[in-house]
Amino acid sequence: MQAPIILSTGALLRYAVSRSHRFATRSVTLADLSQQTAGLLAASLRGWELDLGMLRDSEREDWLEFFESAQGAKTAFTFVDPLANLLKWSEEFDNAVWVKSNLTAAADLAAVDPFDLASGRVQRLTVSATPASMYQEIAVTPSGAGSSRKHSIEFTLSLWIKLVASGPTSFDISIGDDASESSLLSVTPTATLTRVSLTYRFAASNDASNVRARLDNFSGTGQVLIFGAQLEAVGTVSGYKKTGARSGVVPNCRFAEDEIEFAATKYDHNDMRVTIREWAG
Repeated sequence: MQAPIILSTGALLRYAVSRSHRFATRSVTLADLSQQTAGLLAASLRGWELDLGMLRDSEREDWLEFFESAQGAKTAFTFVDPLANLLKWSEEFDNAVWVKSNLTAAADLAAVDPFDLASGRVQRLTVSATPASMYQEIAVTPSGAGSSRKHSIEFTLSLWIKLVASGPTSFDISIGDDASESSLLSVTPTATLTRVSLTYRFAASNDASNVRARLDNFSGTGQVLIFGAQLEAVGTVSGYKKTGARSGVVPNCRFAEDEIEFAATKYDHNDMRVTIREWAG
């Protein structure tokens, strides 16, 4: 199961939304009254409070249907965080999560860091032959599993690129599924590290099981600098969010309560507040 429900606009939420990160610790008091404290989690567990105002009646029913299918807090589902980067290892393109063909990636210690942080964050892609490609696949259904009225999600892909002498002068970035639907943008690296972006909304009938962020159609062999890949479930590019082993596609989430309430404020307008939490294990 996948949440949240897609609204009629293609968005996954309406502001305001609150996010939380929580750890768990346990303290033991010994015989000499000293205390030992241990952490029970290696990484924080995330939570979201969604203020869903001005829902259409159909959108309200989608949320209620999903809540019923989850039986309140009983059933776990995957939450797609609209405020997060949905890609893993957004700077480590040499990681195996990035599937590569005829190219390699490695940290470039000499490249200028775009945020004046530690060196080595910019990576150098080396295209050894064409056609070459690199992509990451995320387990998100574009049409929004769990919703009886499919509207489809809008995604934005962004990253920074820079030209290297004798390297490819152009390549494509694309957003697509694992079957047939995609949108691409041809980009041209320059002498300055520049952010490029592409926004695409899938067809409402698309029930593919995965979404891909992809680089391909390199104009030739050679090298290009790349930094900060980001895929968001929103219709515009936002501030960069670095990721590692975790991303905004969060499995093992549940409703925090066994009860959900809504208020009909006027004709075809509803207010609802939903709390979702990530659980360990």
